[in-house]
Amino acid sequence: EIEIPAANCSTNEMYCALKSRCIPKYNSSLCTENEIQPTEEPGTAPADPTILPQPASIILAVLISILISTILIGMWYRIKTRTKNRKSTTTQKSDIPLDPIILTELALLLPPCPVTRIRSPWKSEPTLICLSLLGAGSFGKVYHADDLSAIVSPTGYAVKCVDMVRTLSGGGDDSTNKSNPSSTSRNAINPPKYVSILLNEIVIMNQLTCDNVVRYYGCWAEAENSSQLVLDKSRLEKYIQQILQDSSAVASSGSPLSHIFIKMELCHTTLKHYLEKWSHRGDEISILLQIAAGLCYVDNKLFIHRDIKPGNIFCKIEPSGCLTWKLGDFGLAVKISDEGNSGVAGTFTYQSPEMRKHLKYTAKTDLFSLGLVAVEIIHHDRGKFNRFDIFTELRRLEDLERRNYLNRCASGKSHNLIKIINRLLTVSPANRLCSEKLCELLCRVK
Repeated sequence: EIEIPAANCSTNEMYCALKSRCIPKYNSSLCTENEIQPTEEPGTAPADPTILPQPASIILAVLISILISTILIGMWYRIKTRTKNRKSTTTQKSDIPLDPIILTELALLLPPCPVTRIRSPWKSEPTLICLSLLGAGSFGKVYHADDLSAIVSPTGYAVKCVDMVRTLSGGGDDSTNKSNPSSTSRNAINPPKYVSILLNEIVIMNQLTCDNVVRYYGCWAEAENSSQLVLDKSRLEKYIQQILQDSSAVASSGSPLSHIFIKMELCHTTLKHYLEKWSHRGDEISILLQIAAGLCYVDNKLFIHRDIKPGNIFCKIEPSGCLTWKLGDFGLAVKISDEGNSGVAGTFTYQSPEMRKHLKYTAKTDLFSLGLVAVEIIHHDRGKFNRFDIFTELRRLEDLERRNYLNRCASGKSHNLIKIINRLLTVSPANRLCSEKLCELLCRVK
């Protein structure tokens, strides 16, 4: 028999598998040849028990590789998620199909292009040139401006100039519609109240970044000697509160920083003007879906607009000819309260039933107003829309009668669209559509 010492046996012993122990070499006859395990040669180091056989080493290496890969993938995913979240706070892109309109037909919507630029009312922003006057009211004017320092050209801005001295003294042109006492106008608001509304609008718009909400780009105060104070939220609040506390002194002697300039996104027209001048067919879904998307974004930011009407819905004509619709004018907006909001605000014609009754209301008060706006959009004769009579009838009718009346107002329109608008005009807020559900249903309408 071949004598082969086993690893755990001494040099004078051999391992016997049959006995499962080491036996003396001279007694090797007790084991057969194939049961004898080899022993190490003299001088050879004993085997290291920590060294694994080759297949086990491969498996361990694979497991370590999988673990490292999992950790790296997790780190990559976290970085990507954080980057995506940062981008989403900067802008909210809306995946809404827009119908291009022939550019030559947009002349009805666009204001006349200025041949030469006019003198800028601001002095501390030399690269911001003034192109034209867009509008004027009791407390200020709005200008069309362009930024020469912008990397991407052309760019357009709407700059609102508020003369604080004239505002607090109650001066300015009075363009209030006195023939209609039910219509509301900022011109009818007392000056300190207007300044509070102005502050509220700036603070809220600074928190909103959505394609379907008019963008706010900042504001500054300026004195006659061109000195400038850039107004962030805290500075603006302190500045306006100081003016409100000493309004009489400001109105009589003037403020060192007597003008506030608010820089916003330039829009080309309003829904009110669009409905009066434009009769493009088949645009109802696109308009309503974009307005609903903007309102859904505002709801998710926990604000109630409280003044949804065609005059506060703005249209921007993109270079491609597409029309992007945006919510604007957030001066009367409020933060959503868990207990329900109170207080009458906005235009009486578009107020929800619960607001008219001085009841608590939620964000769904905006949805009722949007329902009335939707009726104007789908009406078969936009240019001759009798707002008072139609809205009065819609408020009076019950569910089925109201839907039949809507069908008569919008002959040829989708029955599903009529049903959606009818659900917006439900008297009970509990049965009224929310903005998120509205977007979902409008996407299904064909």
